[in-house]
Amino acid sequence: MGRELTPTEKAIERLIELGYEMNAKITDIGGSDFIWIFKRPDGTIFVACKTKTLLKEISIIQ
Repeated sequence: MGRELTPTEKAIERLIELGYEMNAKITDIGGSDFIWIFKRPDGTIFVACKTKTLLKEISIIQ
């Protein structure tokens, strides 16, 4: 059996289940993902960032 997903991974998985499409992710030098860019089903761009183990929405661009 695989490892348990982190809270951030669970949040990303849920966004994908809701129909959001991941367009990009930005990683730091150590390889940790910390910014994700999604496109919502209505075409709106959704930017999220990781702060500790939480995923927070930081901006929405129409």
